[in-house]
Amino acid sequence: MFGIAILLVLGSGFLHSVWNLYTKKSLNKNVFLWFCQLVAVIAFLPWTILEWDSGSWDGTGILIVLASMLLHGLYVILLAAAYSAGDLSQVYPIMRGISPLLVPLLAVIFLQEQLSVIGWLGVVSIVLGIVLLSDVKFKRDGLSSSKAPLLALAVGVCIAGYIIVDKIALDYVSPVVLNEATNIGNLLILSWATFRSGAIRKKTNPDLPLHYGRSRCFGAMGVGSANSASLGESAPSLRFFYG
Repeated sequence: MFGIAILLVLGSGFLHSVWNLYTKKSLNKNVFLWFCQLVAVIAFLPWTILEWDSGSWDGTGILIVLASMLLHGLYVILLAAAYSAGDLSQVYPIMRGISPLLVPLLAVIFLQEQLSVIGWLGVVSIVLGIVLLSDVKFKRDGLSSSKAPLLALAVGVCIAGYIIVDKIALDYVSPVVLNEATNIGNLLILSWATFRSGAIRKKTNPDLPLHYGRSRCFGAMGVGSANSASLGESAPSLRFFYG
C-alpha cells in the first residue's frame, strides 16, 4: 500500500508541475483555472452520484467538507494572483516549500501522527533548499518585490490547511465526493472572479482556445489526488509533496 501511495504522489507531483506551468503561461490565470475546474466538476459528477450515499452526512461532516471547499477556493484564487505577480521559478518553490513544514506540525498536533528525528531533519532540509533555490529578496524601498513571495506564502498555508482538513473529511465522505466538493468550491470562487472581470465573456480573447484545450488535459487530474487521499494515515505525510 505504501508503494502505491509513493507512485501516486510522484505521478500527481509531475502532473501538478505541468499544470502549474500551463497556468503561469496562460494570459488570464483565473479563466484558465475556471475551465480546468469546470471540466473536473463535469468529469467527476457521475462518479460522485454513485458514491454519494457512502458518506456520513451529519452536521460535523458537512462543516468539514465546507471548510475544505473554502480552503481550496482560497488556494486557487491566491494561486492565480501569485502567478500574475511573480515568476514560476520564484513562486512555485515558496508555496510548495512551506507546506512540508506546516503539514507535519499540523498532523502531529491535530491528527496525533508521529515523525522521527531524521524525518524532521529531512523536512527542514527540504524547506531550506527550496528557500535558497527561490532566491527570495525583500526590499525596503517598496512592496512590489515582496508581493509575489507573500502571495506564494499564503498559497502554501492554504495547501497545508486543506491537506489536514481533507484527511479529517475522509472520515465522513469518500475521496471522490470530497474531490468533487473541492472542485465545486474552486469553480464557485473562480466564477466570481472571472465573471466579475468580464474576461470570460470576451469573444475575441485569444487565450480561450488554449484554456479549453489545456483544461481538458488537466481538468480531471484530481483522480490521482483522490486515490492517494484514500490511502489512510500515510496520506497527510505524503500529500504535501504535491498538494
